[in-house]
Amino acid sequence: MLILDELGGLSMDDVFTEGIVQELVFLAENRKDMHIILVGYDEDIRGFLEQNIGLRSRFSKVIHISDYSAEELVDIGIGMLKNHSYTFDEEETRKILQDCVKRMMDIPDYGNARAMRSLVGCLTQVKAAEYERKKVLNMSLSRQELDNMVQRYFDGQPEVERQRVIGF
Repeated sequence: MLILDELGGLSMDDVFTEGIVQELVFLAENRKDMHIILVGYDEDIRGFLEQNIGLRSRFSKVIHISDYSAEELVDIGIGMLKNHSYTFDEEETRKILQDCVKRMMDIPDYGNARAMRSLVGCLTQVKAAEYERKKVLNMSLSRQELDNMVQRYFDGQPEVERQRVIGF
């Protein structure tokens, strides 16, 4: 089995990508015992397959996996926090995560569950800073720490350039 992920990272007009395309056509044609899976955003997959008519004809099955809903993302976040052995007020944390997910979804290509993993990763930074100050590991989460987690997450996001019309 060969899995190619993050196809959006390939420049569709360079020699390296052309080599990958040629090798995939060869493998798909000559290695019937091999399963080749392409993983990426719909637009990236379409662009990649359009590089070569041989690719399109050899990748006839497409499975579209929908993004998680906002509520599913909140549930994922709650589960991640529990898996990290944090203790917290679930109702308050759920509200914070709901607000955060609404903001996340406004970020182009925000990454869905990967964004939630990054958010929880920001909490690790908050807790590490607390440990450095106090030299005590405290697994309970305060409202302030959750707010700091959210702030760190959004501080780390690239600025979204807003287009505006300028008239003369």
